[in-house]
Amino acid sequence: AGVQAYNNWLHQEFCAVDRTRLVGLALIPNIGIEGSIAELRRTREMGMRGCTIMAWPSGGMNLSRDDDPFWAEAEKLGMPVSIHVRLSGKEGLKGAIAAGALAGKGAAPINPLVTMSTGAVADAPKLLAEMVYSGMFDRFPALRMVFGEVNVGWVPLVLESMDDHYARDRIWTHTELERMPSTYWKTNFAATFIIDRFGIRNRDLIGPETILWSTDYPHHRCDWLESQHIIQEHMQGVPADEAAAMCAGNAAR
Repeated sequence: AGVQAYNNWLHQEFCAVDRTRLVGLALIPNIGIEGSIAELRRTREMGMRGCTIMAWPSGGMNLSRDDDPFWAEAEKLGMPVSIHVRLSGKEGLKGAIAAGALAGKGAAPINPLVTMSTGAVADAPKLLAEMVYSGMFDRFPALRMVFGEVNVGWVPLVLESMDDHYARDRIWTHTELERMPSTYWKTNFAATFIIDRFGIRNRDLIGPETILWSTDYPHHRCDWLESQHIIQEHMQGVPADEAAAMCAGNAAR
């Protein structure tokens, strides 16, 4: 009920101020596959055009075929599925319990800078690999996934590593895909960056059509009032059409 109230407020009140500029993403509750699909359908019928998951749709600890009905419905409804940094459902709870247990045994606290500066680079590649190797994009080729606030500079290295290990280890891991793992990035994924000059310089290896500029208003990673200045720094030497796509066009599309 709380998630439904949030989605109603987001679409019917917050975004209603200017529907040409504000597009809210429906939050999907972590209450199992039937509840996930029900809220996806309800918010799409209401007019929302994308969603965010905080856990695998079935509620499982790991991705499985139990999640397929949700992917099928998202593909059918044309609803891109976003993940903000990581899945913080049961996996996040497990990590929090482990950290609490260690703290109770006198372990030194971890500086928050560690997870803030490395968390996205640590978590997003694992989620990418888990989804690609599962074969879900062979079953749902039109499904689009968006990683929020994870930057993009890591993408070429991870894709190369995935191809290498797939070529070496696909037999004994019983992993069969219709094409090489790296090719699914451009057809099924996109990611947003905040500060990533390295990623923009290497956009040809990533695909400019998969890169979206972002800010984190009103959190501490929000660049306003310096947003325009930081965008200009990132886009120096970038062709105007690519810059326009990464800064706005890709998100609109």
